[in-house]
This record gives sequence, structure tokens and C-alpha cells, in this order.
Amino acid sequence: MTTHGQLAEVPRVTLTLDEAAQALGVSRRHFDRHVRPHVRVVHSGSARLVPVAELTRWAEHCATLAAGDNGK
Repeated sequence: MTTHGQLAEVPRVTLTLDEAAQALGVSRRHFDRHVRPHVRVVHSGSARLVPVAELTRWAEHCATLAAGDNGK
């Protein structure tokens, strides 16, 4: 929807690798070592894009209840 000639913000479906790391709150190095091997990536030319749904799926899969977290 637009108002007064302004374009509405379009929801992002994918993020760059740097944005994906930032979205998870981790460094790019941590993302490349511990997350990227476990998420699907879209290859578009030289761009590598991570679907937001993949980040959500990964986080849900890796989540533990605080009571069961040993810090590992």
C-alpha cells in the first residue's frame, strides 16, 4: 500500500550472508562455521542468499529449553 507517493516496504524473503549472520546475532565467521553448513542457500549469479525461513527453521531446530542448557 502506498501513501502520498511513497512505496510500501517489501518484506524480505532472503538475506545476504552478512545480513543472515546479523539477523541471528552472530559474527559472519561463526555463521560460516556453525550455521551455513546446515541451511539451504540460494545461488543467484555470484550472490549467495539465505531464505529467512531457513534461518527460522535452523533456530527452531537448534533451540533448547533453558533448563536443559548446559552451556554447550
